[in-house]
Amino acid sequence: MTEPYCANAQPSRPVQEIRPRPEFYEVYSEEQIHGLLTDLENYHEMNFGYSYFDDGADNWDGYARRLAAQNSPNSLTGTVELLKMSTPYIDTVLEKHDSVNIIDIGAGNALPVRGLLKYLVERQKLGRYIALDISDKMLDIAERNIQDWFKDNVTFEGHQLDITHKGFRSALVKDESKNERILNVALFLGGTPNNFRDPDSSFRIIHDSLRQGDMFIRTSKLDTDSARNFFDFSTENKDASALDTLDRFLFNVLNIDESLFEVERGYDPELHQRYRRIRFTSPVKLIFELGNNGDDQHAVEFNEDDRILLWRAWHMTPKNIVDQLERNGFRPMYTGRTQDEQYMLALSCVD
Repeated sequence: MTEPYCANAQPSRPVQEIRPRPEFYEVYSEEQIHGLLTDLENYHEMNFGYSYFDDGADNWDGYARRLAAQNSPNSLTGTVELLKMSTPYIDTVLEKHDSVNIIDIGAGNALPVRGLLKYLVERQKLGRYIALDISDKMLDIAERNIQDWFKDNVTFEGHQLDITHKGFRSALVKDESKNERILNVALFLGGTPNNFRDPDSSFRIIHDSLRQGDMFIRTSKLDTDSARNFFDFSTENKDASALDTLDRFLFNVLNIDESLFEVERGYDPELHQRYRRIRFTSPVKLIFELGNNGDDQHAVEFNEDDRILLWRAWHMTPKNIVDQLERNGFRPMYTGRTQDEQYMLALSCVD
């Protein structure tokens, strides 16, 4: 049975019926597909995390490696700089503990945390490295990198998890019966939480997954005039009106041709967020085949000029970052900024 989403305006052109490619159903679980449908119907947006699956994970890995090779400041090099700056404070905390478990939320290819892991290994303080990511392919890339960098000095422990819906408390329970003084340090590095529709919900999930006294470290790009105009998520030179490389995988498996829409980028001063979205130039009906045999069809319709949000970045001031931590049960203990004042790290304790 088809259950269409109905927009208000009537289409002025013939509706283009689109069915996802077979590999779409191989890459995403039925639960993930239902989540994508909910986002499309209720919010007219896509979960950017779904761009990190399969070949999309390789696209992100290439993008992150390009950032690492740049001489100019960027989100990756800024994060690495901030973690290095914070190590004197981290040392004072480590004195009270026998070992440290690192919980890397949205681990990606693990490049941002490489230096911190090396620092802890050299001081014989690293307990477990627990990588959490929405994408299993991304976890495979991270595991390969950890093995290449550290050999047997770091044991990789990966969990496929969407932090917007599920916590990681169960991954930490086995340490709680030990007599060792173990500190859990959760990391949320880069701009991932600023892309969420409701970042506070994820921060509460993280808080409830940790113990009182555990640490939480997050980094974020700060709100500046230059940041409001920055949209480079590519791994290649291309037409600014086209899809970014990181978006292409999802659109490819959804079978949505670029001739059916235009890409829009901008900054919304009322919402204080950058956005990347598409505007349909023709009416479109996406038909999904669900159930064991694909006999349960579900359609989502969009009219000409309807928009789908692909990516957002909430713009945060230092005060915004501290306020967000405090209202979600974290007590900020240390903050630092990069020399160019573009990125900020906040280290907090779980109250």
